[in-house]
Amino acid sequence: MLSDLQPSFFNPFTPYDPRWPAKPLFGVGGELDIASPQEVAEAFLTGLPVGVRRDRHRHLHLLTAVTEEDGRRRPHNLGVFLTEADAEEARRLVEPHVAGCWIEPLPVVL
Repeated sequence: MLSDLQPSFFNPFTPYDPRWPAKPLFGVGGELDIASPQEVAEAFLTGLPVGVRRDRHRHLHLLTAVTEEDGRRRPHNLGVFLTEADAEEARRLVEPHVAGCWIEPLPVVL
């Protein structure tokens, strides 16, 4: 079973680093299997059972937009999507109304 405080599979931290790691995430380690979108949705809606090994992962898709007002640009996280197709559809709807818009894949461990 994985501890809630276990270091990230995706971006390890060491006490010798001068700051918290902020670098691209590369793949999945730790012998994780891929979870289905349904499993991810169920985990977020009902929670994860206590004491069950967390050994599955999935990439979610974060939609971020930048707005510009009074010469200042501000980023806004607009939503997280289970599929890239859903994120792309939302991006197409938002893009004409903002200064910039992009989708980032984010790994999540269940």
